Amino acid sequence: MQRFFTCKEYFKALKAIKINPMTAQQHFIGLDVGTKFVGVAVSDAKNKEALPYSIIDLRKLNTSKTNQELTKLCQNYMVQAIVIGIPKSHPHMIRFIEHWINQVWDVEGQDNYLANVPVITQDESLTTNESYEDFAQVNVSDGYRSRINKMNKADKTTIDKMSAAVILQRALDKMNKYS
Repeated sequence: MQRFFTCKEYFKALKAIKINPMTAQQHFIGLDVGTKFVGVAVSDAKNKEALPYSIIDLRKLNTSKTNQELTKLCQNYMVQAIVIGIPKSHPHMIRFIEHWINQVWDVEGQDNYLANVPVITQDESLTTNESYEDFAQVNVSDGYRSRINKMNKADKTTIDKMSAAVILQRALDKMNKYS
């Protein structure tokens, strides 16, 4: 089974077997993969809106535990696919994310639910900047540079969740356009 799809490829593959992924009773999950944290977002019941959900702290979980966390999330939300942000302009991060996906998805010695979950790639260009700006507008009123410097760890993990929601929303918008 093919693991990586663009939004258009995923939509065409399902349409070929007469399934509209946007009307299915299953959610999408969005991931913003970083070197320390993975921001997680979940689509609403109608797959129209992406909602920030949580973070996964990669410093505390090995690949097996990360696989278990994502599996639990996929099962709870009956996930049909996972959307992962790929930074098109940063080849070293693309390789890091692809390596991370292969490690987490290919965990040996357990019932590997994730092995059957398709991955949709979505360009994540400027999603963190967009999330910083949205966060700053809501939470802080002084100059842009000082807003970023004043962020604490909790704020930065909120940015990761928001970035995952932006990535997922971009993919949902594309797929809703195709339907």
